[in-house]
Amino acid sequence: MILIATLNKNKVKVFTTNNYKYMDNFCNLSEIKDDNNILVFHNIKIDKDGIIKEYDYFLEEVFISLNINLVITTKRNKKLEEICYYYNIPLIIV
Repeated sequence: MILIATLNKNKVKVFTTNNYKYMDNFCNLSEIKDDNNILVFHNIKIDKDGIIKEYDYFLEEVFISLNINLVITTKRNKKLEEICYYYNIPLIIV
């Protein structure tokens, strides 16, 4: 499953598969049953404590709750890099 966190309210469909979900919040992570997940952050801010600012949610909770295989982000963030390194998850910064 591709999980997309974005501030883009128009949510343009950019994938040719139905295997993606725009995250309105991260509170319902238990509903996601896929074992292979890609997390995409588009213009999302993560503070020095690891809180995803736009969602008011701890980033580390996402990694604890789901099996994340890859993280893609549009913004370099030291805390995101630290957490991905800790959980041995590849990080792509575009």
